[in-house]
Amino acid sequence: MATPPCKVRGLPCFTLASECRRAHRRIMKTLRLFFLGWLSIFCAFRLTAKQDESAKIVRAAALNDRGDFRASILLLEPLLRPEAHGLPRNEAGVALTLLGNAYQYLGEYRKARQSFEAAIRLLKESPEQAKQYAAALDNLGSLELEEGQAEPARVLRLKVKRLYEEMGDHMGVARTASNLSLIALQQERYKEARQVLAEAFHEVGLAPQPNTDDLAAMFAIQGVIAGHDLGARSALKPIQLAIELWEHRHGPDYFQLGAAYVIRGQIYDTLGEYQQAKSDLQNALAGIEQTSGIDSPLYLRAEIAYAHALRASGSNEQALQLEAKAAAALAQLRFRQCVGCSVSALGLH
Repeated sequence: MATPPCKVRGLPCFTLASECRRAHRRIMKTLRLFFLGWLSIFCAFRLTAKQDESAKIVRAAALNDRGDFRASILLLEPLLRPEAHGLPRNEAGVALTLLGNAYQYLGEYRKARQSFEAAIRLLKESPEQAKQYAAALDNLGSLELEEGQAEPARVLRLKVKRLYEEMGDHMGVARTASNLSLIALQQERYKEARQVLAEAFHEVGLAPQPNTDDLAAMFAIQGVIAGHDLGARSALKPIQLAIELWEHRHGPDYFQLGAAYVIRGQIYDTLGEYQQAKSDLQNALAGIEQTSGIDSPLYLRAEIAYAHALRASGSNEQALQLEAKAAAALAQLRFRQCVGCSVSALGLH
């Protein structure tokens, strides 16, 4: 009896079903690697603006939340100069974490690491700043994962998860569990990824006020896992849920939507629905250009994804030029960074 055809990038696959599944999984692995570079830099701080400096930190947090990272850096850097002497220790730790977030999103990994490590040193001895300390550790874990250091990222986030458990912060536990699922995905430990993501959803159910952004991120992770387990089309519904949650809370210009549209565009590309894929990827590029800019890692990865869709739809010459340019820029960006040149994350806690 003939094996029913499946489709990989729109082409009939008349081989064994297991071979088709392996092909889908290879494609979803590419999607997963893009995804790992995007998520888990959420970090919200609520400060009381008692003075001009505190008000600027509150403003910087809002700018980060909006994706205006360059404006956030311009606001925070003067506050943190040695000659400024304006910030109390705890608020300096918060400002440094926000600054690290902005640097990381723009691909300034060395500066991001220095900022996170400085924040951790300032916050670790302040019990009243336990949540901010946990956030700084979690964001350093995000950077470790971005730089391919999965085990240091895992160690950091396990510690963060314990801290949130001790605080009784269910959303903090949920956020960290979803971040741990990202690490498991990178290491291709899918069973573990499913388990910790299920724990994350459970913790959301216990939280008095679930965080919409964290929940959207969890649905996006769920989509990547579904794409691996069941095929690319199964990833569409969870990704769409994530998009709808972010749009409902922040509107159509929210900076995380650019990355979400890249993921959905890649899924459509995988399914051979090239017109929808190119539309999503073009919208993503336009949105990312307005926030992190054309030199950021996210924009360059989005260009590579768009090049793949162009090539699959027959625009080979344009695709090759775009992919070569974006890949070279991404390689140069990483070459400029000093990976692991600062204090080891494992020695900071």
